[in-house]
Amino acid sequence: MQSEMGSPVMIIEDNNYDFEILQWAFSKLATHTPLLHFKNGEQALAFLQSSNDFLSPSPTPSVILLDLTLQDMDGQEILGIIKRDEKLKKIPVIIWTSSANDERIAACFQLGANSYMIKPTKRENFLQSAKFLQSYWSKTQNETSIYQP
Repeated sequence: MQSEMGSPVMIIEDNNYDFEILQWAFSKLATHTPLLHFKNGEQALAFLQSSNDFLSPSPTPSVILLDLTLQDMDGQEILGIIKRDEKLKKIPVIIWTSSANDERIAACFQLGANSYMIKPTKRENFLQSAKFLQSYWSKTQNETSIYQP
């Protein structure tokens, strides 16, 4: 994850509360990382496909945080679309969800997820998660992991 106004972090999350707490946590890190928030899969995919257009002024995200339980599309479906697209598949995708189901975790890694994070249940743990994200992505870009605060 880049800082000082580098490439943005895309967050695909339909729960306003979860996004607002995550936004708060990132602001506490003082990284100045721009956050792109999309509440549904269709809008996020449209943005991603346009950001990879040579003439597009939209920046390509440095990483995508993807909730699995969205209103319009299943997160695994979105992950599959991203990882099958030649221009998008190199963007690291972190699954950001409340599901700790082993089968779902395995399916996400099989589809190409780089990491799987269980959403915190307490506000103070969101800051811990944001710190982990910042540290993790500054050290390694191509590994897989599961993180649960």
